[in-house]
Amino acid sequence: MARVTEKTAVKLQNYFEDTEQCLQRENYNVLVAYAGQFSKDIVNSIPESVEQKLREKNQKKSIIKRVFSILIEGLQNIRKHSDFVDDDESLGYVFIANNQKEVCMQFANLVNDESINIIDGKLTELKSMNDDEIKKHYIEILNNGFMSELGGAGLGLITMVLKSSNYVKYSFEELEDGVHLFNVKIKVHFEA
Repeated sequence: MARVTEKTAVKLQNYFEDTEQCLQRENYNVLVAYAGQFSKDIVNSIPESVEQKLREKNQKKSIIKRVFSILIEGLQNIRKHSDFVDDDESLGYVFIANNQKEVCMQFANLVNDESINIIDGKLTELKSMNDDEIKKHYIEILNNGFMSELGGAGLGLITMVLKSSNYVKYSFEELEDGVHLFNVKIKVHFEA
């Protein structure tokens, strides 16, 4: 893994601040916002905090479970699948926000050119499937898929798409030559 430069760290912080302002303009209530190094402790503490805040808002258990599943996968993606590190920890950001209709989650981490092609290919394929096809694909990979040394065969992305009812938007922003910010936005709509 390559190291993060100061220029990249500053640009990542700028994207974090822009995302926060955008969420506020869209009338979201930010439940959790974090940018920086993703240690095990950070990854473990964020889901607990979000779950507690959603319970305080009397959100349905089914919504909390879906948000929790997506949140775990998004945080693990930042922690385990970043191509650049700062002091041996992945650098990225996360937002969890809500309004009257939905919970919006945004995850961002640093990836290289090669990872862009892999991620884009997997997400493009998933976005073309309906829920039943995604479930079938998940089971197929679980039973027959190649598992990387980090534990994934793309199952985290599949889980996020499936649990969000296929509301996933993503982008890649070049921060420096060969260093890109992978930003994924996922919404979980409250059931009527």
